[in-house]
Amino acid sequence: MTAPDPATAGELRTAQLIPAGGVDRIPPFDKRTGAHFWIFPVAFAVKDPDRFFDQPHGPMLFDVENLVFAQALGCIHCEEQYSKRLASRRCRGHGGGGS
Repeated sequence: MTAPDPATAGELRTAQLIPAGGVDRIPPFDKRTGAHFWIFPVAFAVKDPDRFFDQPHGPMLFDVENLVFAQALGCIHCEEQYSKRLASRRCRGHGGGGS
């Protein structure tokens, strides 16, 4: 583990550069473990798509001012909304089969 940089201590670092092709960090469903992969989907308004990719002028920031959609917490594999009961069961994958 590296020591924190004193020059940036206490700064909030929320800006992330998103590559033009997008990001996909969803692991494939593993039938052996039956592990759920919980997500909280959100959508943001993009009024100037050219600025989204125009990194020399700074990244486009996503915050509550351009938040337009927030869905319930759920599993990406079985497409079921989170509940304690569902979380205690194996994920079956295949959309809608986990409840």
